Amino acid sequence: MGLPKPPIKNMTDFIVFAFVSIVAFVILAATVGLFIDMIVDPEGDRSSLVNAIADIVTTLVGALVGFLAGKGQGHVEAREAQDAAEERRREQVHE
Repeated sequence: MGLPKPPIKNMTDFIVFAFVSIVAFVILAATVGLFIDMIVDPEGDRSSLVNAIADIVTTLVGALVGFLAGKGQGHVEAREAQDAAEERRREQVHE
């Protein structure tokens, strides 16, 4: 039957979907790796592994938030430019 198709309508949706997929994969792979490490070496120190996982997830989430914030700011600026153009058009019509 296969996997369901992702809900991608435009490039922004694709990028967000890719970031979310990468974050999910990293968390899943890190969790599996942590469990394997716990089985192989039950008395081992895992603080460096946990710190590395936290750094990777923080970096990926920060990149996603930065992308979305930049995209949102772009939409705000585009909307402001549209509003200004509409206002100029109205002023020209009333003259």
